[in-house]
This record gives sequence, structure tokens and C-alpha cells, in this order.
Amino acid sequence: MVPAISIILYLHTFVPSELKSNISIDARPLMKKVIAGLAFIATLSFSSDTATSAAWQGDLLKWRSQRAAQLQAPEGWLSLIGLEWLKEGDNTVGSATDNRIRITKAPAHLAVVRLENGNLRLLSPPGGFPKDLVVDEKSPEAQPLYADDAASPSQPSKLKVGTLTIILIHRDQRIALRIKDLDAPTRTGFHGLRWYPPDAKYRIRAKWIPYNPRHHRQVARAGHGRVYSERKSASPRAGTRGSHLQGTLLHSS
Repeated sequence: MVPAISIILYLHTFVPSELKSNISIDARPLMKKVIAGLAFIATLSFSSDTATSAAWQGDLLKWRSQRAAQLQAPEGWLSLIGLEWLKEGDNTVGSATDNRIRITKAPAHLAVVRLENGNLRLLSPPGGFPKDLVVDEKSPEAQPLYADDAASPSQPSKLKVGTLTIILIHRDQRIALRIKDLDAPTRTGFHGLRWYPPDAKYRIRAKWIPYNPRHHRQVARAGHGRVYSERKSASPRAGTRGSHLQGTLLHSS
């Protein structure tokens, strides 16, 4: 088929029109079929590229919308107003100046969080728990508390009072209160994210290269001034315009 096409295209392109009528084999019907076939293939390719581009842009715009919704969710990152690391012993929490952990929008004396050898316990402050405080959707009492990595069947504890939500997070043998506020200015003043228009030129294709077996390394995290143990899971390798970049995906332990 390829030689036939080559001959036909040669005849069509290079043979003078006054000589074509003298050629013993009339290739014009076959030429028309070949040209029609090539046009059909080109149409399919264009349609496929167009559909792929539309699907990719649709997925990207959907992800952008979901990203904005996640940020602005009641307990999304835009509601974060504080992170307070607990010390061994009793950690008093509230807005009053005599608390070790002060939260401006909290009641004067919200609760006492006791940290003892890695175990957490909620205790009543002087005068009792505030009336609108709930712990795991129930009225508070002296009870154990659990961080975000609690083993089943225990569930991470969540304290709510007014517009505040407090959870406990466990990071590198330390435990902190993560404090969020529905009325945080970063959340109420959020008006969406600004993006550049989708452009396929900036798509980067990568090859997934898993580590087998997984291994560990120490990584310093900005903002904490501490070193964490991380687990390498894979090394995506991306290439564009003749250059190659390689990174590593990490999981906090």
C-alpha cells in the first residue's frame, strides 16, 4: 500500500498535467480514494485531540473548583487560627490571661488538657465546663482524648464551642491543639482563587517509579524548626523539551 500511495502522490505532484493523460494506468480513481482516506484519518486525529483537550480542561477546571470549596469548608485550611503545642502535665485553655494556652474567642476558662506520658485526658476547669462546649457531639466530662492518629476503635477527639473547633494532632512525638474558627477573616474574606487559563503547553508527563522496598530519611520542615522521619513512596520522573526532573513523594510517619 505504501509504494502505491507514493507513486500516486508522485504522479499527482510532479508529472505535468499534459502527460498524465498518456499514462497507461489511470491512477486517478485510486488517488481520490487515498486522498479521501487521508482526510478521514486527519479528521479522526483532530477530533481525538480536541476531545482529549476538552476532557483535560474539564478535569482541571473541576479540580480547581473542588480546591476552592475545600479551602473554604467549615474546617478547611482557611479557618485555621492557631496551633498550640502541649507540654507535659496540665495545659489550661481559654481566653483569660491565667491560661497556659490562650484562645481569644474562647470562654475565659474552656478546659484543661492533661498530657501524661503520651496519654491525653480532658479535665474540667475551675467553675466547670462552659455550657456550650461539646466534645465529640456530646456534653463534656472528665474523659480520655485522642489525637488524629488514634488507633481503631478510638476516634480523634473534636472539641467545639461557639464558632471554634479544636482537634489534637500528633507529630513526631509531640501533640498540639489545632484551632479553627468559622469566622476567621481568612475564610470570610475569601473570594476565590485566581488562575491562569488552562494551557496544554504546560502539561508535564511523568513516569511513576516506586521505591521497592520503601525507605526512610530525615526531612526538616519549614515553620516548625524540627526534623521529621518521612517514608519515601515513589519518585516521579518528568521530562519536557529534552530536560528531566525527578522528585520524591513523602509520607509523614
